[in-house]
Amino acid sequence: MPRGTISRFATTVLGKRSMSRFTKDPVRLVLRNCFYVGELPDGNGGWVPGKHEALTGPATFDAVQTARERNTRKPYRVSEVRIPWALSGVGVCVCGASMVVNGRPSRRRSLRCAGRIQGRSCKQPSFYEDVLNEQVTRDILAKFAVGYEEQERLVAA
Repeated sequence: MPRGTISRFATTVLGKRSMSRFTKDPVRLVLRNCFYVGELPDGNGGWVPGKHEALTGPATFDAVQTARERNTRKPYRVSEVRIPWALSGVGVCVCGASMVVNGRPSRRRSLRCAGRIQGRSCKQPSFYEDVLNEQVTRDILAKFAVGYEEQERLVAA
């Protein structure tokens, strides 16, 4: 194999999740991908036979899935305490990608561009949620006023 082929393969197929191409996250994507047994995604969460040749057989693929399940030590964790972000699903970076909230051990949540996380060219810095909330409260909500008649209609509704 020519020099640099593995690196190009890793960048193309495995993505740019880390500087070291063969860490557990990119390798996991390969091990779970049915493309390598000759299938393609059907667009509905399933797989259909592809026209390309399989790189491995279904028995090997199934054995890998069984081994991965057997070797999993920690179950998938979801926090019991969920604190939704007020702009979840609405907040968008200047590059057009959505904003993602990340918790910190200090309990201070930061927001980052999803495009930047995925290795795209966005250079926008992350910022803390509490700073944004304070700016929105001071600069927008503090100036928000509802007329008396509209207040009565809203209260009645």
